[in-house]
Amino acid sequence: RVLRAGAGLDLAALFEEATPHKQRKGERKRSRAAPSEGGLAPEQRTAEQRTAEYRLEIGCGGGEWVAAQAEAAPSHVRWLALELRRDRAHATAAKLALAGRRNAATLSASASDALERWIPPES
Repeated sequence: RVLRAGAGLDLAALFEEATPHKQRKGERKRSRAAPSEGGLAPEQRTAEQRTAEYRLEIGCGGGEWVAAQAEAAPSHVRWLALELRRDRAHATAAKLALAGRRNAATLSASASDALERWIPPES
């Protein structure tokens, strides 16, 4: 899926599907508290989400490079592919989905907006 630029982008929430929680017999279903900024509340994140290392590719084009990097990456590494052109962002998302790469997501936005609004300065 391609995410459109908008308020409340939460990197950990982008990869929530990549770490599904299987309910065990007798286990209560997790409740979802309302997150503060459009993503998962910090206490809802799994240990894997809290320790994940995020990497960014700016201008991913058709996604060949980021797909290869996501495939070769260790399990704790998450890739965010950033592309201004929506057709290329969709091509990247399709390539990642068909390859089964659940440790990568695609964002369609300008790099300057994304870096200013959603990527922490200390990262």
